[in-house]
Amino acid sequence: MEAPSDGEVTQAKGSNRSRGSRSKLANVATQIAKLEEQLRVRQQQLVQETARNRLVRAQIELLNTFDLSRDTVVQLLAADDAGEDLSSPHCRAIIDKFEDQLYALKHTFDRGTDGVVGGPSRRGAAASKPAPSTSGAGSQLSVAHSTTSPPDAAVLSGGPLGGPGVLTAGQFLRGALAMRRVERSKEEFMSFWRQHVMELAMLLHQECGGGRRMSARFEQVVLAMGVRSAALFLFDPFAVEVIMTDFETGEVCEAPASMWERVAACIELSSDQAVMYGLFNRWWRTTNEALQLQRQTLAQRALEHPDNLEVQEEVALGLERVNSAYLVATAGTLVVGAVALLRPEQVAESWVSSWPRIPLLTAILDAWVKINNVRS
Repeated sequence: MEAPSDGEVTQAKGSNRSRGSRSKLANVATQIAKLEEQLRVRQQQLVQETARNRLVRAQIELLNTFDLSRDTVVQLLAADDAGEDLSSPHCRAIIDKFEDQLYALKHTFDRGTDGVVGGPSRRGAAASKPAPSTSGAGSQLSVAHSTTSPPDAAVLSGGPLGGPGVLTAGQFLRGALAMRRVERSKEEFMSFWRQHVMELAMLLHQECGGGRRMSARFEQVVLAMGVRSAALFLFDPFAVEVIMTDFETGEVCEAPASMWERVAACIELSSDQAVMYGLFNRWWRTTNEALQLQRQTLAQRALEHPDNLEVQEEVALGLERVNSAYLVATAGTLVVGAVALLRPEQVAESWVSSWPRIPLLTAILDAWVKINNVRS
């Protein structure tokens, strides 16, 4: 057998080197592909973690706002009881603190990861306010709720939740408190509401769409109806009856669920608003369940002591406090929704599409959850 020639040896070595180079290139390509996949996974994890952080921050801002809305209403009522002018420095400070928190809530999704709002702002201490404390009944509800998982992340636009600052908490609350000692009736409220809903429906038809700014009259009607709603929940003994009344027939009964589904659809929440209202719904359910439990406990106590007048009086006072807490919470959420979470035309749409009723928050939230297949 002849030995390979020098040329054949050289050719074989070259072939081996070529195969080795191709193998190395293949290994490098494989490593690059693995690194690219790892990078893609890490980027996806970062996006998901950022979305979760934004939702947690949104939840904290929302809980802070509801806590403060209750405190603000209670403090202003106490100041009014003491004969204090609502334009006093003390009352202005109470309202300004609430306004700052509403601004922080409204701009929850257009901040960087450090929580700082871009552009001009009214920041105040509320923008960096920590999570709710564990003192007080309302705060305990908030803390209990904050341990639940936030809803799935939606595609967030990164803009403010509500529209231009046409409505302010100061306008709402000062206007409502100014009506505290004005004599009113259920019939007067129904007449007022009918007249303003009809005008608002016409203004919505004429002015909405195309990004046009709402007229001064539109803003006046929305503000007047918002103030009257807040006064209804805070002061009118017929509030619960009005909530259940059909304004066309005068019948006191529940509206069909399909009506509230229509209202929820007409409001047309953005993706950001939908995320926030998912959190809102959880908080409202927790609040209602806690209040309902208190009602049941009081009712059971009354049944256990039917002949004890002292116990019956305690139960009556307890029920009055629970109902008052519900109405204060409702008034507070009205202000939060109108000022921070919704655009003025969405607020108007909720009133117009609810006719011949006034909007019932629990029913609308339930309907919104149903039509959007949101986990409750």
